[in-house]
Amino acid sequence: SQVFDLLEQEHLAESRVAEEEAVEGAAKDQMFYIEEINDDYEVEERRRDMSVSHAAHELFEAEKEVAEKLSQEKEKLMAVEEKLGRQLEELKNNEAILKADLREIKNIVKDTLIDEWEQK
Repeated sequence: SQVFDLLEQEHLAESRVAEEEAVEGAAKDQMFYIEEINDDYEVEERRRDMSVSHAAHELFEAEKEVAEKLSQEKEKLMAVEEKLGRQLEELKNNEAILKADLREIKNIVKDTLIDEWEQK
């Protein structure tokens, strides 16, 4: 279930990355359309657009980092799950061997008791 949670988180992170790419792209497009900056209003608007673009880029990078970490965690959990699966199979095989050995020991004890009883 942790793997599914991580997959869901990874999917959400990738969705957010895509949204942030769109926001970043829109902010960059808007920034390039401002041609001449002559008065204070236009200067402030350009600064705001650059800030939005920068913030969108920072958020995009952070989301990308989160998505990468989630992917790494997912891979680690999948490796642990695979290892545990192998260990479980080994334990099941060992259990079958022990059950067979126990049956054999019970038969030996039974045969020994029967031999002792018949000798009396």
